[in-house]
Amino acid sequence: GLRWYFLLRDIGARISVGDSILLNIAGQSTSMLPLGELSRAVFATEACGDVEFGEVVATVTVQELIFTLILILIAVPGVLSIHRALPVLIVALVGIAGVLAMLLVPACFHFVHHLVERTPVLRRFTGQVDKLRQETVVLLQRPKTLGWSVLSLAGAGASVTLFWLVVLGVGGDLSWPVTSFVLAASYVAGAVSLIPGGIGAAEASVVGLLVAVGVDPATAVAAALLQ
Repeated sequence: GLRWYFLLRDIGARISVGDSILLNIAGQSTSMLPLGELSRAVFATEACGDVEFGEVVATVTVQELIFTLILILIAVPGVLSIHRALPVLIVALVGIAGVLAMLLVPACFHFVHHLVERTPVLRRFTGQVDKLRQETVVLLQRPKTLGWSVLSLAGAGASVTLFWLVVLGVGGDLSWPVTSFVLAASYVAGAVSLIPGGIGAAEASVVGLLVAVGVDPATAVAAALLQ
């Protein structure tokens, strides 16, 4: 919520830190619904009244992209200690790079724009897609966006640490770097599954990866459920 506050301020939204955190928390209640992650964008648009919905969606997009990238980079030491996990890291990084290329490289975006125009269901959203891309690029190119990403780094570190404590609490014996790999991989698995909120896919990934790195299956299930 604090990271989101600075992104909202960058698009000119008049909002307090407390309201940004409150709206961020409120948005979690619908994260299990299709496109539920965008509910906080709706809340912020209505609460501020001085920004467009597309601009707020761009802040959510930038926040999630940066957080996911940082989480993956934090997992690098854990991946290097598990050689067979390297392909997972490479695929995740290539995916993030592909999304950034579509947003930042005009030729790549024009290709996506052409596909959207040629798709019967999606063509009605061509204008919104163009607006989202424009606002996202503006945010990504601002030095402050990179500077305040230190908050995303802190958030990712806290997420890994909390998960690590959960695993230790239920009797698992896992190092922090390996735990970071498990969390990052499950986060990406939930995202690419296209299941709202990644429900099911993320938890199954947590269990499978914990077992793969030597955690007892019952302990792995307990850790996934608590997480």
